[in-house]
Amino acid sequence: MQITISLRGKSQKPPVTVDLPEDSTVDDLKKAIYKKIPKFYPDRQRLSYNEKTLQEGKPLKEYDITNGDNVVLKDLGPQISWKMVFLIEYLGPLLIHPIFYYFKSQIYGENFEHSQMQKFTFYMIMAHFGKREIETLFVHRFSHGTMPFMNVFKNSFHYHALSGINLAYWVYGPWNASGTLSSVREEWFIWTCVAVFVYAQISNFSTHITLRNLRPPGTRVRKIPYGMVFHCCWILSNVFMGYQET
Repeated sequence: MQITISLRGKSQKPPVTVDLPEDSTVDDLKKAIYKKIPKFYPDRQRLSYNEKTLQEGKPLKEYDITNGDNVVLKDLGPQISWKMVFLIEYLGPLLIHPIFYYFKSQIYGENFEHSQMQKFTFYMIMAHFGKREIETLFVHRFSHGTMPFMNVFKNSFHYHALSGINLAYWVYGPWNASGTLSSVREEWFIWTCVAVFVYAQISNFSTHITLRNLRPPGTRVRKIPYGMVFHCCWILSNVFMGYQET
């Protein structure tokens, strides 16, 4: 069958036609468009028919698309993979915190010794974001392959500016240095904080493994997680909904 592709948006390209077998899927249609217009690789395309967005993996018959029909293509712009976005986000604090920690005299204008609290904080922050990078590479399964490239700057702001520069500047400053009043902490308090941190990281990792196992490789399946904190959240949500209804 022949399908006409009309471009929506700023592009001035005329409509094109593609030939596909009757049992083709949305993915097949995207690949056919890519062959016709190399600029529009599949992740850059958003297709719609009768105001309905076509979902990847579904057969065209499900949308009642037949020979001679017109499908609208919207250009989503240059894309970047979600995995790369996560890696860029978490890389910010991993680079920024060592700068504030090791170059304290250049940044704060004076030389001082870090307190035990600052040292433990630094190592815990590095461990946390290092763990997130490893999870991004080997654990996470993303429901979407890509996102608009320009969004990487917006998404990275929280991690680079807030969790990076803002957090590092105040934590590693001379006002928390060894010998200051704010640095005086009982040994038991510091180790309690470390224990809570370790427990939280293990729980967080366990949660990510649970979410990963809910989605078979290469799919966009969404399932409801159970166990541990998920069960507690389910109970709280039911209690809250019951309270709302009364």
